[in-house]
Amino acid sequence: PATTPATDAMPTTMRWRARGAAGGCSNRACGPSPSCRSPHLVSCRASADQRVAVENEKTKQGAGVSTTGWSQSLQIGEIGMAKVLPVASLWTKIFCEYYYGHQEQSFARRASEVAYFFTMLSSAVSAVSEDDSLCVAAVDQEGGKAVRCGIAARRLTQTTRGGHFGDDDWNDVLARGELGLTGGDDLALLYLWNFGVDCECRNRGIATGVMRWLEERASSGDIPCGQVDALGLLVYRTNRPAISLYEKLGYRVVERYVDPRWQRSAERGNTGVERKLLMVKPLCGQQVSTL
Repeated sequence: PATTPATDAMPTTMRWRARGAAGGCSNRACGPSPSCRSPHLVSCRASADQRVAVENEKTKQGAGVSTTGWSQSLQIGEIGMAKVLPVASLWTKIFCEYYYGHQEQSFARRASEVAYFFTMLSSAVSAVSEDDSLCVAAVDQEGGKAVRCGIAARRLTQTTRGGHFGDDDWNDVLARGELGLTGGDDLALLYLWNFGVDCECRNRGIATGVMRWLEERASSGDIPCGQVDALGLLVYRTNRPAISLYEKLGYRVVERYVDPRWQRSAERGNTGVERKLLMVKPLCGQQVSTL
């Protein structure tokens, strides 16, 4: 697929496959921790819905949610709780197609779809409900309000990077090496995960439109989680269509970054884990280092 989702955890049946999968990092480098969802959900539900209500009001005024050029029926904007189920379903569908292909209909696939759906649902709820995250979707207004594309984003700082990035990667590789900052305390990164487009709607510019929508608002500080210095994501190095898309949008591979999960597996002689690349796009005049 043009884009491939990434997530915290992978259903057990998928881990058995030698090819690896779009997620499952033991250090949760691809998404939020499932353990932080439920206690925060009730208290954040109102604020998330309020944010979406503001976006809807902006739409009425001709701002906020964008009507895209490729289809007047497709709108891009931040979603609320009402859309977490279709977004989770879309992410599950994309992942299973990437991993199993379009034809395989085995029991293992069906079992994995069920398990993976709940992982994706948890991830979508986290993105919508937590103050440092958001979820953006392209919704077909004439196609039964179907979600055609979805992406989650989280603002990471020195205190919230948690299992996403280690000390050296955050302070030396990203902050100092790539963005020329004094150190990791000065860095705020909008980390993107679970990005995918419905297979029936690819090659129509939808992914580009969603990425640009998010970047424009991140650049202007018009996102609920605050100002950021750069956008970043992880992508499998074998996923050439996705890498090509990100490069066209101005993202560059961080050469000094080494996928820790892949490295640990390689050191144990396990060659079945796919390696991920870190790609970054600086904002606010920052320049990615070429060294």
